[in-house]
Amino acid sequence: MSTSTTQETRPSRVSGSANGASAVTVPVLGTIEIEIAGHNVVLPVKFGPGHVLTENQAKVLDAAYQRQFTNNQNAMAKARAEKLTKATTDAERAAAAPLTASALAGLYATYEPNVGGSRMGSMEKLRMDAALAVWLDMISEHNTAIDAGQPSPVFKQTLKLVVPLRATKMADGTTQTVDDWRNLNANNVLNAKSPKVQARLQSKIDTMLAEREAAKSATPSTAVVASFSEDDFA
Repeated sequence: MSTSTTQETRPSRVSGSANGASAVTVPVLGTIEIEIAGHNVVLPVKFGPGHVLTENQAKVLDAAYQRQFTNNQNAMAKARAEKLTKATTDAERAAAAPLTASALAGLYATYEPNVGGSRMGSMEKLRMDAALAVWLDMISEHNTAIDAGQPSPVFKQTLKLVVPLRATKMADGTTQTVDDWRNLNANNVLNAKSPKVQARLQSKIDTMLAEREAAKSATPSTAVVASFSEDDFA
């Protein structure tokens, strides 16, 4: 995702003088480029510092805060629950204890979402797609080897079980969403320390970039469309 700002101004009428409305200039906020349905679309920036919200805009913003806070805390609760099951000392169990409702409310009072990079750019999306593709390839290779009674070609030899492509139930009993599954496994590949995994990831990215460029330069084929009437059916 890329952003660009403009320095243009546009006239606007506002009231405030004894004789009625007076003309002032209002700065254009700029534009932002976002990938939508395979297109890089340039959109105007609608909000800036000092913007006065309408009632509907205020409701949308408040709902966005609540939704992101809830998603973040749900994810953190899962992580805390996993740590709690592995805790061996009182200090570890206390640190991983579930937060109370009052504690969550206290956190929300000063909560500010992190909007930096919140919308995925074209290259970032390609890297996530490539990482997930690598993960699926590795799982397929691992499961094929395990089914054949052979050691895993991609995981350490201590892992001798078939790995489901998507486990819907988490360790704490909660249901894993598709987005959770995708982000977890794609990020595992992106952050993997194994040189072999990183080599596979780069190879997949190179292939996908080449396919993207080939699709851009491909000459559209001309198809012959047959014409039918009601008398043509058997």
